[in-house]
Amino acid sequence: MGDDGWARMEVDPGVAIIIETAGGDLAVVPGNDGEISVEGEGPRIDRVGDGQTIVIHCAGDADVRVPPSARSLHIHSVGGDLKVREFNGPVTVEECGGDAAIREIKGPVSIESAGTDVRVTDITGPLAVGSVSADLTVRDITGPVQVDSVGADMEIKRVMGPANVNSVGADATLRDINGPLNIESVGADLVVTGLNASPFTIESVGSDLLLEIEGSGMLLGQVGHVGGSVSIKVPADASLRCGIPADVERTVNLGGAQVVEQDGRVSVCLGDASPQTPGIEFEAIAGDFQLNGGGRGFGARFEFEANLPDNLDEIISTRITEQLARIQDNLSRQTERIQREAERMAERAREKAERAAERARSRAERAHEQMERHTERLRRGPRGKGWVWSWGGDAPTPPEPPRPPRPPAAPRPPEPVTDQERLAILRMVENKTITIEEAERLLAALEGRS
Repeated sequence: MGDDGWARMEVDPGVAIIIETAGGDLAVVPGNDGEISVEGEGPRIDRVGDGQTIVIHCAGDADVRVPPSARSLHIHSVGGDLKVREFNGPVTVEECGGDAAIREIKGPVSIESAGTDVRVTDITGPLAVGSVSADLTVRDITGPVQVDSVGADMEIKRVMGPANVNSVGADATLRDINGPLNIESVGADLVVTGLNASPFTIESVGSDLLLEIEGSGMLLGQVGHVGGSVSIKVPADASLRCGIPADVERTVNLGGAQVVEQDGRVSVCLGDASPQTPGIEFEAIAGDFQLNGGGRGFGARFEFEANLPDNLDEIISTRITEQLARIQDNLSRQTERIQREAERMAERAREKAERAAERARSRAERAHEQMERHTERLRRGPRGKGWVWSWGGDAPTPPEPPRPPRPPAAPRPPEPVTDQERLAILRMVENKTITIEEAERLLAALEGRS
């Protein structure tokens, strides 16, 4: 049942939840006890069988809230990214097209296939990972860990149980594995720290192998082919034997070490170890072999990495997201200011255009009125003395009366000197074109002109 974007169903405690499909991203988080809710694109919730199994479908992205009392979670297919947190029971993921992040699960976790990165942390129970196309990060697992295939880098830290890894395409780092360790193939560098009394097997390393051993007890290990160099860090009081081919260049930076060559093999013995003591056997090393004690050098890398927070990538991602949000906010504000300024400029331009158009209309109207008045005067003709009235018929035109003699014209008064003329004379005096006396005579002449 459900409608567009939202679906809800009341459930009994202990239900099994199956998410059949999620076309986009899927997030599964804790919700209210006694109900399941789904928010997303085209959600549907169905009750099957005896009512203790709930099946969820969603065409696109989905946020699923599950009751804390749910018995199990099984996810068949996710088209995008997957996030699952704080579930009190087993979690199974068959196929995830994007990244998968699963944390704080009280129960076993199984991931069969993931299209990009996988991150699994804080699991109470065993972990099984099938195929991961990109990076795999595993931390804080209370139980054994099984990894089949990782396309890029892999990191496993703090495992309370054995760890088995079949194939890693690039670099691999394993720390604090409290149980037997078995690694079949690593394509590039392999770093293993926190080795203790548990035995380990490493079949193939494409590049360098770095081992850090804790404790002074005897350690058993079998290493096949190493494509680069081998570096081992041990405590100063360690008792250890390393067996390497005799033709491998070796450096032992520990006082009291015993080096014994026999039958094409070399035994490097520390503490109470002898050439007959079981230890770490290296079948083939393409590079050199180094055995180092405490202090800096090889150990500096581990000390530096040990001080890094476990969630460094999350911290970096959060900081980047915050910075991008601030940049986006600033860009939005600047865009709004630019838009408002553009609107104000457009409004001012429109008002200027309207005023110019109004002035043009006024000038056109005045010109039209002047033209009409001029046309009317031409139509009426001259008025006053000299008009001839015609009454029609054959009446003779009366003779024009004699005109009186025109009186002599009165003399026209002299025109006053204009301001422009005065200014022109002052400029001539200022430029020393004429003298002051000449300027006075010129003004006098202009004032008396006829």
